[in-house]
Amino acid sequence: MKDVGQSLATFDWYIGEAEFIGKEIGQKALKLFLEKHVFPNFDYVFVDSDTTNINAIRAYEKISFKTIKKVRNDEITWMILEKHGVTIEN
Repeated sequence: MKDVGQSLATFDWYIGEAEFIGKEIGQKALKLFLEKHVFPNFDYVFVDSDTTNINAIRAYEKISFKTIKKVRNDEITWMILEKHGVTIEN
């Protein structure tokens, strides 16, 4: 992570209402949030998710976040996305 320099944002969010999980709402909302609020000011964004939170990790991967490390005995997954790497998979 030392290669990202000073231009790194991080965030944490939660979508927990059962009727909204699995409908790609989080993925679309995240992409819009990154485009409008994060990437105008930062070159990278970092998230750390519980490794067991497969839905969150899948949503991050769908917009091109890459796993860079697992910490705390693999309980937490560190992921990073570069500004120019934002995509949405169909």
